Amino acid sequence: MRKIVFDEPTHAKWIKWRKDCETASRKIVDEFKRSKKFEINNKLYKRQKSEYYKEDGAFFGKCAYCEAKLKSKPSLDHYRPKKAVADENGNQLKHPGYYWLVYSWDNLLPSCASCNEGAKFKGVSVGKQDKFPVRNIRARRPGDEVKEKPLILNPTIDDPAKHLEWSSDKGKMMIGKTKEGKITIKILWGESQDIIKEEWETAYNDVLARLFGFLFSGKANWRQERQKFTDGIISGKAEYSFVRRAALRDVKDFSIEP
Repeated sequence: MRKIVFDEPTHAKWIKWRKDCETASRKIVDEFKRSKKFEINNKLYKRQKSEYYKEDGAFFGKCAYCEAKLKSKPSLDHYRPKKAVADENGNQLKHPGYYWLVYSWDNLLPSCASCNEGAKFKGVSVGKQDKFPVRNIRARRPGDEVKEKPLILNPTIDDPAKHLEWSSDKGKMMIGKTKEGKITIKILWGESQDIIKEEWETAYNDVLARLFGFLFSGKANWRQERQKFTDGIISGKAEYSFVRRAALRDVKDFSIEP
């Protein structure tokens, strides 16, 4: 997971979508006030999904959580769940969901199926689904969400580097440095991280191999090739860039270049 800066688009289709979403949000709030029920227009909140999925966008065509490249069936996750809420262990709470944020552009994150919809791997259920633990009070009406202190990271708001660390000497896995970091790991990937651990380790080892490859390639332009490779990691474009940056850090610590 990496820090993501997602500036709101300004093109005409986006602006029209935003206006339609604002109208739908007012309607859903009124519906809930009247009957404590509401209907969600899935097509509407997904209408500008390409802005979240595109490879030249803020998310670089990757899952906002694990940084896997989005494949054939990506999804849009509601960071604050839209219709039901559970604690970090998946226990359902008496909460209608954050219905007033269903169509909010900044409550949507591109996600792989595993991180969003959940999966079972080696008998362990992982994935965000409708889990949304908080430190303090829980919002139940529009505006109160600003008082919440979520315990699952949002990479468009939080800096994951303050909460997570990839460790190459502690089982080659993600380490939570804070309560938020530890709970995020537990919810998305499980404490063993088996569902994603192999992919992260492969990415880490790939960086080491590529860097040594550049150094001993014998090419006159090996430094330029290496720079292009590392730029892709530092910019966040590379798949699993958080783990790959840890590899760059470790190689630098070893000072492999003469």
